[in-house]
Amino acid sequence: MINEIQDLLQLCKDTGITIWVENNKLKYRAEKDKIDNDLLKKLKEEKENIIRHLKENDNKTVLDGFRLTPIQNAYLIGHSSDYELGNINAHYYTEYSCNNIDEKKLQRSINEVIKNNEALRTVIHPSGVQQVISDVPEFELKTVKLDSEATLNEVRKAWYHHRYQLGNWPMFHFQVSKRDNDADILHFSFDCIILDAWSAQKLLFDIFKIYKEETVSWPAFTFREYLQQETSYLKEDKSWAKAEEYWEEKLKIIPECPKLPFKKQLSLIEKPHFNRISYKFTLNETEKLYAKLKKYQFTPSALVCTVFMKVLAYFSSNKNLTVNLTLFNRLPLNREISKVLGDFTNIGLASYFHNENIHFLEEVKMIQQQFWKLIQYRNYDGTRLLKKLSANKLGKAVMPVVFTSMLQGKLEFDEASDFREVYAISQTPQVVLDHQARDDNGGLALSWDYVSDAFDYGELKNMFEIYIEQIKGLIESDCWDTPVFIKENREHS
Repeated sequence: MINEIQDLLQLCKDTGITIWVENNKLKYRAEKDKIDNDLLKKLKEEKENIIRHLKENDNKTVLDGFRLTPIQNAYLIGHSSDYELGNINAHYYTEYSCNNIDEKKLQRSINEVIKNNEALRTVIHPSGVQQVISDVPEFELKTVKLDSEATLNEVRKAWYHHRYQLGNWPMFHFQVSKRDNDADILHFSFDCIILDAWSAQKLLFDIFKIYKEETVSWPAFTFREYLQQETSYLKEDKSWAKAEEYWEEKLKIIPECPKLPFKKQLSLIEKPHFNRISYKFTLNETEKLYAKLKKYQFTPSALVCTVFMKVLAYFSSNKNLTVNLTLFNRLPLNREISKVLGDFTNIGLASYFHNENIHFLEEVKMIQQQFWKLIQYRNYDGTRLLKKLSANKLGKAVMPVVFTSMLQGKLEFDEASDFREVYAISQTPQVVLDHQARDDNGGLALSWDYVSDAFDYGELKNMFEIYIEQIKGLIESDCWDTPVFIKENREHS
């Protein structure tokens, strides 16, 4: 009987049908036309045996399935080639250098974090259900010996755009590269459908703390419980109606996305491949910038986003434009919510209206006011905005330029950490350019992740250099009252 049930469940898995137990009832989810009458009849006949088997499976106990968030669902849809700039998963890859990594110690640290965080034991199914596995095998940390920079590039190439198979665990990967004459490298890859950027950062910090034999406190609250409580919370959220009204009016007037000088039509890019261009300001430069921001009462995110959009407008054929903003929204459903790992991502929209007659300070103020509105209405599902904008543009990437900021406006140092980030890159479906800003151990770090087939590298590099020069100009300027004028650097390297 056990073998028959296992064969039946395997058939369902192979057919793309997700089976789970919810409130002692057998549930299934399948794509249209994936389940025939004979299979459905068999599932009904064996219902009690299947429920018993799933509950008694000691090796891989699967907890009740639960819904995806709107962003998780958007990432899942992005796997399809039916969408412009689709056919990829949302993915992040990073490398940390550290002298003489103790692989056994690091493996224990990683498994300790896996054991105490459901997000790292989560499986996403193609049918749109996620499940947590309570007992998973110990994660084995692979170690390779590097003999050259070329070998490092081979390891990087294998993981920096890795596509994890839906329905399988794990949806992340750690690996160590050992080097004789240089620091070792920790490679970390994960599918963003299980973790947002804040969660990934906390995950790594927890691993590094355990590695240093420091204590980490684990939350009793989980992402699964968060989603269960979120539904009832949002039903009672009185700001939803106001948010709906705000966005309905805003959608009537917002400009389109930037019309940048793409070298290839976005719809002709079959599988986007992302590269990164980046710059990090010194501690002294960052301190000077943050001091001026405090004087003018601006947030770092508002300033950086304003400069970013001004540069986009300079190169775009439409001078009024809108960008997609990444939001990290954790509702206050539990006092331990800041410790919970998961994908809490939401999105919003911010617009720039070109006007040569207003001062730069006024431009930043206008962007910051939009940011405050986004915070005020952060519970509103931002994917609804994109659906409305794409109503008559089926499959089109309507807002493919993204601004992502993790800036907090304070200089943080972790001199005690043995690990230092040395490389990172991300990719997201239906995105052509993703601006990322963060505080990197005392320095403001800015990067653009971009679809390489969409841009002429020389032109993009020129755009980025002009962008950095504008911020350097603000750092050195004694007064921001006068407009900031962009001077194009025509020397392409």
